[in-house]
Amino acid sequence: MGLSRWFPASCSRLSIFVCYAHEDRVLAEEIALALTNDGHNVFIDANKLKVSGNFNETIRRAIESADRFIFLISKSSMGQGKYPQTELDFAKDRWPSPQGKVWPVLVDPSVDVATLPVYLRGVQIHTVKGNAPAEIAAAIEKTRTLKTSCLAGVALALVALAGLAGYFLSSGRMTGASYALLKPQQVDFRPAVKPGPDDAWTASRLALTLIPVQYSNDSGKPVNVIEETVSLKLNDRPIAFKWFNEVEMKTNCPDWLCVKTSVGAQSLERALKRETMFMPASGESITWRDFLESVCNSKDDTLDVVLSSKASSTGMSGTVTNTRQTICKINLKGMREGLEKLGCKAGLQQPPVRLSPNCL
Repeated sequence: MGLSRWFPASCSRLSIFVCYAHEDRVLAEEIALALTNDGHNVFIDANKLKVSGNFNETIRRAIESADRFIFLISKSSMGQGKYPQTELDFAKDRWPSPQGKVWPVLVDPSVDVATLPVYLRGVQIHTVKGNAPAEIAAAIEKTRTLKTSCLAGVALALVALAGLAGYFLSSGRMTGASYALLKPQQVDFRPAVKPGPDDAWTASRLALTLIPVQYSNDSGKPVNVIEETVSLKLNDRPIAFKWFNEVEMKTNCPDWLCVKTSVGAQSLERALKRETMFMPASGESITWRDFLESVCNSKDDTLDVVLSSKASSTGMSGTVTNTRQTICKINLKGMREGLEKLGCKAGLQQPPVRLSPNCL
């Protein structure tokens, strides 16, 4: 139905047969008008046809060519010997299974639904709650489908569009430049505060450095890296990090974290490689001691450190934003075994100042 909204009404127009007793004619005509206003072809002239040898054949052909059969349920239409019963038999021949094709509508509340034929009770019976023509028209509207002839035209158009899009994609005119985010080699975990003689530094936030964050760009078009984030889940606890600084992994430098420069939006021409430090995102409260205890208590063998990157580039359709993701899988079991040697079970009286596992 959603797809049909984009096409002319003729592509989803339905042929609808309205079956009713003469006593319900006024309501039937109101329903037919509502359906006609929605663009459907409605057959409602049964009571206007001249009774002749061709009467039954005309009705049968109308039902055989219909897409939907609306049956107005009332004491009059359910009366024995009434012609709506004959039309219902024609509908049974047309659709052995009434699902989606036959629409019983209870217009007379005095009719006991339990006494209706099994064929009608085999589908949901619509009970009018307010305005019958509006309700029935809305229900039928939801069943619109595109005709095969229209779908064939759409298929041809899509093939043509795909060929055109393929040309632009292959030439790089429609999308921005393509680039790759490579997997880091190592992850450095350490406290944000330099270790000192007292234990205060263990309560500082966890800092995480990827060694290195690196990209390649072979398209010849510049890419603007606008955001990088890291996420991991330790003991079912998700922890999110955002980029903070570029650092230098040296053993002796004035700054404990060896800050080189702040990280921000950066142009990627051909390649980019830097050791990027990430800090817990806003709202996160993971400390160095919390992190060590979580590693100690973990029962997992590996830990996925997920790096996500967002970058923009310019193509024919304007600025395109792309995302890339790579995973550094580290040996969590090995980290845990190393901490156990330092008294992990006893509460880490002498906690390590850093952990730097390689990516597997």
